[in-house]
Amino acid sequence: MATQGGRVSEEYVKYKIFPAFDVVYDTKKAKQYFEECRDSYLATLSNVLIDYIWQNEAFSLKTFDVGSSDSVSELSPPCLHGCTNYGDNCEDEWFIVYLLFEISKEFPDLIIQVQDEDGEFLLIEAADFLPKWLNPETAENRVYIHQGEIHAIPIAKSISDVGALPGTPSVGQAVQTIRSYSCRTRMPVKIQRAVKKRIDGYPKKVRQSLHRGHCYLPVAAAALLQHNPQLISMAVQAFCQRDSIDMKACKMMKHFPPETRVMREVIFSRCLYAQIIQQIYEPDPIVGWAIPPHNSHKFKPYDLGMKLACGFEILVAQASTNGTRTDSMTQLEINDVRWSQYLKSLKTKGYFQDEIEGSKIYNQLLSSALKYYCRAVQNDCSSTRPADEVLSMLNSLDYEIDDFKRQEKYLRPPDSDRWMKVSPEDLEEMLNKYVSTSERATNPVNGGVANLEKVTKTMHEFMEQESCYEGIEITDHKTHNNNKKHSKVNFDADVFAESMQKILDFSIPIDDSESSSSSGMSGYASEEDLFHKEMQKHSECSRCTKSK
Repeated sequence: MATQGGRVSEEYVKYKIFPAFDVVYDTKKAKQYFEECRDSYLATLSNVLIDYIWQNEAFSLKTFDVGSSDSVSELSPPCLHGCTNYGDNCEDEWFIVYLLFEISKEFPDLIIQVQDEDGEFLLIEAADFLPKWLNPETAENRVYIHQGEIHAIPIAKSISDVGALPGTPSVGQAVQTIRSYSCRTRMPVKIQRAVKKRIDGYPKKVRQSLHRGHCYLPVAAAALLQHNPQLISMAVQAFCQRDSIDMKACKMMKHFPPETRVMREVIFSRCLYAQIIQQIYEPDPIVGWAIPPHNSHKFKPYDLGMKLACGFEILVAQASTNGTRTDSMTQLEINDVRWSQYLKSLKTKGYFQDEIEGSKIYNQLLSSALKYYCRAVQNDCSSTRPADEVLSMLNSLDYEIDDFKRQEKYLRPPDSDRWMKVSPEDLEEMLNKYVSTSERATNPVNGGVANLEKVTKTMHEFMEQESCYEGIEITDHKTHNNNKKHSKVNFDADVFAESMQKILDFSIPIDDSESSSSSGMSGYASEEDLFHKEMQKHSECSRCTKSK
């Protein structure tokens, strides 16, 4: 389970990637093979992965400990694995699902398992189409992604049932079964569509989830975000989760004094922007933030900048003081073997967009790729706390406030945040869209279940009808202008009682001995008997009336 800030988080997604791998006893070669696989997968996803703003933790792949005694076994085959705490932004979870589908299509030999705190959450999206045998109790180690599709291993009915496994299979058995019998394990088209609909729109959806805002913040914070834009999530989370101890640091502002503020363009995810913009915080006037009034057009950038600066100050205050490690990984040499291989993969995948090597755009893309690669390698090799990372970066950065001042006149306008305001009409439109989607998904006839508005109207008309002892008089509105047709609804007490029994899941007592059992429900049973007798009388009266 992922953790954050010393607290256990229940919002996580974990994933395992199983490449085709022959058992070898050379640990060094096995580790090298998995590192090369990992670099190839990250390079394939580089166009959408490098600049993505994560809510809490980033997508990462760690190499399996091939040196352990049980690393190469039937129960636990070697793999690349990761676990991401997505926090309040569930879109991060589905973005990871999209990434896993993409690499499974690019590398056909891969078998991928993905789960979250709810278990096999992919099946929840296709709950209306699942076979009866597939449920949370039977799905353990049976659901995987392979070649861009969902696969589920059936439950074996006999020993000779090929492509199926009994009981709870091991991961090794499941992976081998899918490799050998993928035609049998591939799920039906309706299930595939239901799951893939949830990740429709990527990668364009990534751009739509970002928000560009202006922030008037200390130059040190501006330099940190310029060097690593992904630090925005750390600053927002630190500020939103502040406590009384953290607030002491915000009253000092040793590392991010307000006197050094500059206007900067900052990229948020929409979730992060919504979180920080709605935080109410009145800073101590002694600190010197001088926030304009709420009705001023300067209030928002000043307020955002102050909150981000406080978030960074909290992070630095949380950093360990006993010898913060210098980030040697950020000083990667260009001739590093793994970096060279990763760079080659980037060129092969078209990451540099045909830009000439050495051009301004090429160098910007190269710098972003290098920073991302350093973070990816660092995540695999160390467990440095985010606060330590920020302090180490702050001490190593070299910047000039005049350079940032000159860039202020070239800032693009901020994005509108009208998307945060949902009107009743917008909400109704979203609900109608969701309902229409559910209708098309669940009804095999005419693409949908009965229209909700029609059902509501029909029920309302039914309740307005007149009733008598013989039944309800239904008016046929189609012929209302010419004549009125009345149809009688007869009441069958036996059928009604049987239906009520099924709905309420009674068990009708058979004799007196059962009704007076030790369950203490004898009174309830006698009331049930009276109910049946009353219904029987009603039925007899109805028959007598008809016979007359």
